[in-house]
Amino acid sequence: MAKLFIVDGYWKNDNTPIHDYLITETEEIPSGYSDGQIFYAGLTEPMIMNSVNDSFLEFAILDYNIVLEY
Repeated sequence: MAKLFIVDGYWKNDNTPIHDYLITETEEIPSGYSDGQIFYAGLTEPMIMNSVNDSFLEFAILDYNIVLEY
């Protein structure tokens, strides 16, 4: 079962905030959502929790909630 998250954080290059961005755990887009609504696909919950320290991501997530399990 995959999860859809809503996240808040910032872009690491200039600290611009991001609010209410949608992230999926897999490449599969959940029913009722479009590809254009998904900010990023393929981040698991542990990856989200470590995003501040992860050098591969261009953004950091400070807060998240699970919106849907599908």
